[in-house]
Amino acid sequence: ALPEAVVLPAMDAIGIGSYIGWFIAIAVSGVGVGGQALIARAMGGGHEKMASEVLGQSILLAGVWGMIVSIGLWFIAEPLGDLCQLSDAAKTYLVQYIRILALSMPFCSIMTTGAMALHGSGNTLRPAIVTLFVNVVNITISFVMSGADIRIGEKVISNPFEWDLHVVGIALGTAAAYIVGGICILGVLFRGVKDLKLEVKNLVPRFDIFWKIGRIGIPSF
Repeated sequence: ALPEAVVLPAMDAIGIGSYIGWFIAIAVSGVGVGGQALIARAMGGGHEKMASEVLGQSILLAGVWGMIVSIGLWFIAEPLGDLCQLSDAAKTYLVQYIRILALSMPFCSIMTTGAMALHGSGNTLRPAIVTLFVNVVNITISFVMSGADIRIGEKVISNPFEWDLHVVGIALGTAAAYIVGGICILGVLFRGVKDLKLEVKNLVPRFDIFWKIGRIGIPSF
């Protein structure tokens, strides 16, 4: 629970921010859908080399697309606050929340695309472990940085930390989780799983593969 003076504007900001989270999930999954389909097709046909090439291009494209989403979110934050007719305090929280999340979008996009690529290869355990770790990071940092107390029924567990960043702390927790998730997924992919490994040589842009990924992924929007 946040302080009473912060709760109402924070809830307004986070309420709008939840729709931004929904948009982010859709926006960053498009590349993953295309990469996943092509990797599954290549591996099903015994073309491991092609699967690795698609993986490299998917991760590269995910990073670029994440930067584009990041820029879009940064500049849409203030107009969105005006459009939603939020109070000054709620608008401030919304802009802070969206812009902090925006900084982590390349990592979020890479995390999502990498996890979907692993699913396409038939490996679901490692993405699940990374997702679990990401959630732990998110909860921990958000709790530490926000200053929010934990309320369970009538019982209140006071936050022992003194950062008290409120909505900014929650956003920092989410952004940090995306960054950690992206790095972890890259670590898994560079290490490799059965018949699929991310190699530096496959990170050189190939627009023919970009087109194949986009042709499948774009309709998912």
